[in-house]
Amino acid sequence: MTGASSSHVQELYDKYGFLLLTGLPRGSYLTLDAHAFRIDTSFQGFKMIPPGLHALAWQAAAKADDDHMEPMAAEGIRSILFVYIHENQVLARTYNASSDAWTLLPGTTPQAEIIVGREHLQAMDKQLAAYPMTARDSWTTLTKHLAQHPAILQRIFGLQSSDATCDSFTPVTIQESSVPLRHASKESTLLDQASTITHSLHCTPFVLARSWPPSAQGVERTTWSMDKSWLLQDVLHRAAEPGISPTYTPLLCEVELCFILFLYANNAAALEHWLSLLTLFACSASMLGAPGPHSMHPCEWDHTTTMPSPSAPALEAHIAWMHTLTTQFEALPSSIWTEELATSEARVLRDLAQLRANIARSLGAWAVSHPPATPSSTHERLVQAWRALSTTARTRFGWTLDQSVDEEIEADEWEEGDNAPVIVDTEIL
Repeated sequence: MTGASSSHVQELYDKYGFLLLTGLPRGSYLTLDAHAFRIDTSFQGFKMIPPGLHALAWQAAAKADDDHMEPMAAEGIRSILFVYIHENQVLARTYNASSDAWTLLPGTTPQAEIIVGREHLQAMDKQLAAYPMTARDSWTTLTKHLAQHPAILQRIFGLQSSDATCDSFTPVTIQESSVPLRHASKESTLLDQASTITHSLHCTPFVLARSWPPSAQGVERTTWSMDKSWLLQDVLHRAAEPGISPTYTPLLCEVELCFILFLYANNAAALEHWLSLLTLFACSASMLGAPGPHSMHPCEWDHTTTMPSPSAPALEAHIAWMHTLTTQFEALPSSIWTEELATSEARVLRDLAQLRANIARSLGAWAVSHPPATPSSTHERLVQAWRALSTTARTRFGWTLDQSVDEEIEADEWEEGDNAPVIVDTEIL
């Protein structure tokens, strides 16, 4: 606080919150809202924290006399704690080395404020790390939806009277089969040590491989297996929360949460859910008002053509999701797709190529089915959202998402991947 006037210091103390932390071993790593710290013995928490949602990720350092901590620290298990801090609020947590978790004061709840005099807080000033204001704008953008809806966080973590906390191995209930963990080769005893904080994260479950209505047969099943629009609408409906509008907001909260969990807590299950949601949005053609992959292109339509897609596409969810994805791309390290997530790069590029093709077909369908010069501010915002996403991908990762026209992308998708022709050995038949 050097150089700040006493009145300004008092104003900050009165407006912002404090998070008092005790018991974490010297040398431990902390990340508060995507800003990294390494603590020393005098560290007692954070000061001047703006009101809102905050995430504290940690990796405890091992002590010589704490044998139970050595394998956890050596394997790089990270954990994360979410807290909502209000104006002029003081929260306190104590680190428990045996469970690698933060505990509440006896008889208190996660939002219970600790009564601490301002004079005492000012006396602790040198032991409190200042909130990293340089990270505030990017953090509030990353948690735009999640920060406004604490109920979503409580639902996903299944909270009763405990903190929203998990670690690198906490599973996500996204489907019936378990999600392969990035650290699957680790010893089972280590897995037993981890994930003691919460059993699982209750995200909205879905299976991409079964994206058609339960009663679908034949052509209908084939259609919805390629166009994920029915599944996306179903997931949006099941994720919806009473009183939260727009209705797609709860699912975007899941997108934000899973991104934070895989980036700052190294949670592989959250990464898989985030990737699946990316595929779900990218491959939902008819929700964008686009003809299916194997329908006639809008440029081939004439007055006798029956429009194969909805005349009033629901674009708002895709626009909001692309804005969220753009923000997340900006927060990712530029080398992540060639290093940590190299095995996922091809999948993401394929999905983004399909998204671009669907947007192009949506624009074509709109132009063909409406009189010239018909205004469509929603379609304009859809294009702007795509351009922002494409520009960020090129700047951050060197991806050129607009290199191919949509017809070329469609042909590539059909000739490669899951839809590729298969040569059958007739001798086997």
